[in-house]
Amino acid sequence: MRALIDDEVVLRLADDNYIPAAVWARNKHITRDTVRKHRRRGLPFLKWANTIWIGERQGEKYLASLVRRHRKASLPSEPFYTTRDPAPQALPPRRRGRSGNSAASSEPTRCAR
Repeated sequence: MRALIDDEVVLRLADDNYIPAAVWARNKHITRDTVRKHRRRGLPFLKWANTIWIGERQGEKYLASLVRRHRKASLPSEPFYTTRDPAPQALPPRRRGRSGNSAASSEPTRCAR
């Protein structure tokens, strides 16, 4: 992403580079309205010189917090079938409807009483 940013539009403060929100949105392939929505939801920004600036690191951290990842700790440590476990039981065959087409017959089916 650094190749898409000109040095002229970067505001360098203490520990982060700040980019105008319009440039940051273009680099992230989102619209400025989406940036505005996320600023209301907690995206850190800086208002300076009548421009909204987004920190590179802070913006990346915010976007990473939105992504839900699978935890590797929740995966089982052993495979489901091990050599100690017996072989899985086969499921019984699936029941199917009658072999004849009952909908095509002209007689209604009767229940035995």
